[in-house]
Amino acid sequence: MPHQTSRDLEPRLPRVLLVEDHADSAELLRLLLGRHGFAVTVAGSVSTALAAACAAPVDVLVSDMNLPDGTGNDLLRQLRAQGSLPAIALSGRDRDADVESARAAGFDEFLGKPVSIERLVDALRRVSGGGAVESR
Repeated sequence: MPHQTSRDLEPRLPRVLLVEDHADSAELLRLLLGRHGFAVTVAGSVSTALAAACAAPVDVLVSDMNLPDGTGNDLLRQLRAQGSLPAIALSGRDRDADVESARAAGFDEFLGKPVSIERLVDALRRVSGGGAVESR
């Protein structure tokens, strides 16, 4: 029987695909989420996000809604065509219509920008453990 270490018994945090076209924001979020123990892959567009999702397993999508080659809604629909994936939308616009559009596309949570790392980490824990709660 293999020896289990305390690390083997710790719950694994989800692998996050962070899709953000603003490079500085993406890097800051990647660093901060990494400090919270998340493994983060960054993509800056729908096409690079799809390639990243094919290249390595992803547990949760965190996506900006406005990307250079499409929308977060477009991306989520394409990823969900291949299976279930919890998802969090990020947007500088958080009008009711924006929230409703993200929900209709299948996003579990919607967070308005600028988002605090605490709110994002809380949302990641909610969607990866079940029980979505609306946030703004």
